[in-house]
Amino acid sequence: MLIAGATLAIAVITGLLERRTPFALLRLTGMPVRRLQAVLLLEAAAPLAAVALLSAVLGTGVAQLLIRILVAGRPGITVPGPDLGLVALLTLASAGALGVVAAALPLVPRITDTDATRFQ
Repeated sequence: MLIAGATLAIAVITGLLERRTPFALLRLTGMPVRRLQAVLLLEAAAPLAAVALLSAVLGTGVAQLLIRILVAGRPGITVPGPDLGLVALLTLASAGALGVVAAALPLVPRITDTDATRFQ
């Protein structure tokens, strides 16, 4: 998840650099830097949350299915449910990935400075 966070941070910065002029124009019209940072964080958080949740559900489901197939027909063996520590681990890892993305957000004021609105 930390690698995912680093990849997302690179994607956020790249997207910001590609949209430097529109974001600088938004700043000139009065949009606060905090709101731009929130947009960029939401841009990174939505796919991260979707992929993390989907992969956790599918991984747990497949693991449960395989375990049940392996112990099918063997009396006295019960299959335990998924460990709730998985939810805590996934939450902690997702928070770490978003922390890496949040570490890139202080670049927003410098990248969207009013100098970026000068046209050639």
